[in-house]
Amino acid sequence: MKTLASVAAGEKLSHRGDLRIAGNVGSSASIEVAEGMLIIEGNVGEGARITVTLSETLRHSFSTTGVMHSGAAGSTEPRVRGGIQGMRSVGGKLVFIGPKIRSSLKLDGWHIGDVTVDNRISTDGALKCISPEKFLITAASSVLKSSSRGVATASSASSSSPEPAMVTAKIDGKIYTGANIWINGSMVSTKGMPTPGDISSARPSEAKPQSLPKLQIHGGIENQVSIFSDAAIEVNAIGEGCSIVSICQGITATTVGKATRLSADGAITVTVVEKNCTLTSHKEGVQFDRLANLVIVHARNAIECGDVGDNCVLTSHEYGLTAGNLGSGVEVYVKGAIKVRDVGAGSHFESEEYGLSAGNVADNVVILVRGEINIARAGSRCNILSTEYGISIDGDAGEHNHLVCRDAILVGNLGDNSLLRNEHGKIEVRGRTGKRCIIEAHDAVRLNDVDDETKIVSAHDAVTASKLGHRVTIRAISDIEVSSFSQSPDTCVLISECGKVRRPASEDILAPDVPKGCVSSARQSSLSFFGSSAAASSSSTASPSLSMEPPESLCCPITHELMNDPVICSLDFRTYDRELVTRWLKKHRRTPFNVDMKPEQQVDDILFPNLAIKAIIDAYKAFLANPDAASFYSCS
Repeated sequence: MKTLASVAAGEKLSHRGDLRIAGNVGSSASIEVAEGMLIIEGNVGEGARITVTLSETLRHSFSTTGVMHSGAAGSTEPRVRGGIQGMRSVGGKLVFIGPKIRSSLKLDGWHIGDVTVDNRISTDGALKCISPEKFLITAASSVLKSSSRGVATASSASSSSPEPAMVTAKIDGKIYTGANIWINGSMVSTKGMPTPGDISSARPSEAKPQSLPKLQIHGGIENQVSIFSDAAIEVNAIGEGCSIVSICQGITATTVGKATRLSADGAITVTVVEKNCTLTSHKEGVQFDRLANLVIVHARNAIECGDVGDNCVLTSHEYGLTAGNLGSGVEVYVKGAIKVRDVGAGSHFESEEYGLSAGNVADNVVILVRGEINIARAGSRCNILSTEYGISIDGDAGEHNHLVCRDAILVGNLGDNSLLRNEHGKIEVRGRTGKRCIIEAHDAVRLNDVDDETKIVSAHDAVTASKLGHRVTIRAISDIEVSSFSQSPDTCVLISECGKVRRPASEDILAPDVPKGCVSSARQSSLSFFGSSAAASSSSTASPSLSMEPPESLCCPITHELMNDPVICSLDFRTYDRELVTRWLKKHRRTPFNVDMKPEQQVDDILFPNLAIKAIIDAYKAFLANPDAASFYSCS
């Protein structure tokens, strides 16, 4: 390895083979190294340009991990390929590497006639691959004669012939002629196998490197430095505005300065990346400890990192993302799983094949994945979608959230104006369900405290709720079970198509035929009226039916007369007489309290029987007909 003390500012240096620079590289200097490694012990000045180029044969020679001969002895297939090739794992798949040899005939390990090797060697003679970079070329006639006598080497064939045949080959653009032509990497000899120390065949600086070529910079790299290398790049701190490219290998660094671009065929491993940087790994993954703001990361394989700053973009074409805390406005597009800690506001996540696991998710976050979603807490105005699995939020989900998935949804507390919808499975909210929420489940719905004006639907199962607020609507194919009402229960619409509606037991229920759980203001007033009427009947002989007027709560708001068929209108959640309100709605297309119908709505679709009021009206009529009958107070 050649060693230089330093490279001056503005100096241009070109070298073939391994090179070591003990000191610094000056600003705007230019260094070009071919077929070898470059080690810089000092710093690299601002604006310097460094280039390291390696031939394909040299790169493959250090990647060989096994030996494989293609083609059987004696094969006569035209244009065969063979030689010594190694196997290397690329992207999780084993691929063959090494010299690519084509010939017209392969015989006893020899390639004969119209032979080419990696487009750098061509001959009409016979070629034998000794190792990935060592070859022997001899005359085809010598090999054929030796084969007919059972001799396998060209040297023995030539020793028995007083006048050995000559062969011509074109190697790296030069013409060589001899009985035997030996090739060792970039060195060629017609006398015998050349060695790295053979001065007659190569200068010491052009000898083949003895280890895997790398570009190593032990010092720091200043701003605006450009590095273009076929070899792996190992550096410390990188300045601002640099361009670091490894065509065939990876990049390892500590700190990456602002607006620097890193591009590699292999893996990229760094510690800290400042803002406005771009990191691209075309065939491997990217690892880092921390990203600043406005960083773009593209990788084929997995991205593994610590904390990520604001407005970063992370993309993995074949794998997923594992990260710490993410700032606001972060965008993630991957094929695999996403596993992060806390997520900042306005972030966006997409996974083609897998799901997402996160800690606390801030406001205005979008999650679009195929797999399962597990979140500790969600802010407000989030859109969360799983196309094939379910959604689980252990804690609170804020206001105006949309949670849509195929399977089950499980939420701790749900904020106001939120939507929960699934195609299969149940929906459960363990704590509070906010106001004006919409819950649409394929299977069962289990809720605790449901606030006002929430609409709940179970398409194929039951609905269970501990407490309902004002104007809650529930539709279910099976049973509906409500434990209590926080306000007037007559404002709630509970419709079970094929099951039962179970309401809370109450001491205020006066008749067996009155449905449970409907203790409303209407019933309260009617019961008070019944009680006073009963007392009056015990001290008066006048007929109560002639002196009593129906309670206002049992009268239709349109005519203020006792209702015969009370129904609830879902537009304003008030109770009317069916016949009267039907005529009104058909004529005015709005309720008596000025709530407009939608153009597509039909009158029958917005009217639902109020069984609680109907039972009270029936009891009221029976009491008027026979005030001396058994007291309502004795009924349970």
